[in-house]
Amino acid sequence: MKTKARLGNSLKKFMATMPLDTISVINITKDCKVNRQTFYYHFRNIYDLLTWVFLNEEIEKPSNNELEEAIFIVLRYVKHNEAMIENTLASAAKDLVREFLFNYLYNVCLNYIDKKDPFEKLTLNERKLLARVYGAGIASSIISWIEGEYLFPEHEFVMNLVTFFNDFPLDAINYKGHGYA
Repeated sequence: MKTKARLGNSLKKFMATMPLDTISVINITKDCKVNRQTFYYHFRNIYDLLTWVFLNEEIEKPSNNELEEAIFIVLRYVKHNEAMIENTLASAAKDLVREFLFNYLYNVCLNYIDKKDPFEKLTLNERKLLARVYGAGIASSIISWIEGEYLFPEHEFVMNLVTFFNDFPLDAINYKGHGYA
């Protein structure tokens, strides 16, 4: 395993039991049996390493470009990495989770819009705008749910999101050229 991956796995391991702000470079380098210079050769600090971890995390792609499946995939990922996600949300690096979820959901929404607009009534820029708005909205809703703002059970939460967002591109496609007034 490459050094960056070892350091990242070590950080994730520590985040399962310790708040991010209490994890030190020394903890990680001792765990990986490397010296501190090796750490600093690759990363500026713990937050830089955490950024690398999120940039290199992978979530499976939905098989059918449907929002429901994508949201369940995200929640499975969150559940599997619960300590790391909650620990990051409780730290100064909170925006890393939002950005990570947004990047995934933006691409899912873009593919979803493509599926719903086979005749390409929307321009690429309009598709990107819709994907950005809805990807950000879904990511923000998921983070609020993780943080306990919404008290829905998981399945009900997903069904609510799907109900609210499922046909979102259709309105834009149907109103294209007709205005919204």
